[in-house]
Amino acid sequence: MKRRILSVVYILSLLTYFSVNAQPSLDMGKVVLTIQPEQPNDLAVPAGEFTFSMENGSPLGFSEASDEGYTDFGFSGDAVTGNKSFFLTMNIRITPSGTGTFVFSNKNEDPKKNARIDLNVDNNIVLIGKQGQVIVTSYPKKNGDFLVGTFSGILTDNGNEVESLPTHLYKVSSSFKIKRME
Repeated sequence: MKRRILSVVYILSLLTYFSVNAQPSLDMGKVVLTIQPEQPNDLAVPAGEFTFSMENGSPLGFSEASDEGYTDFGFSGDAVTGNKSFFLTMNIRITPSGTGTFVFSNKNEDPKKNARIDLNVDNNIVLIGKQGQVIVTSYPKKNGDFLVGTFSGILTDNGNEVESLPTHLYKVSSSFKIKRME
């Protein structure tokens, strides 16, 4: 009996000694997106809260055009609500690159810091920022740093056309943390 106990202890100690620790996942960031239609029955775009990260197969992107003075970032991936799945691609551009509050609007104004947002749903419906803001609280200075912030506003399916009434309006908000890898 003692021999069995010693054998089990010996085997467990070998397993502990030679165990391989699992690699922690590479943190590329995360985007949490909330979409709420203005009209409750309007389901052209999914309503709810959706998380996008490399861990769930959603690529996050960051690109700085330093010679042009703007930064593009965004994500793409599946958003599942109920028994329906939507493929979303969001692109955001801030001008100039850096921290601060960036305004997107369909009015003929030119803020010192502006943003452009579009959301593509199933390569079929494109929503464009009508009014709102992107707030960047941390801007990456080098590779491996994170772009961190939030955005909120109204997106519409007729973009910046002031004359026409929008068919669909969506309240959209998000928090984002995206690693710079250029």
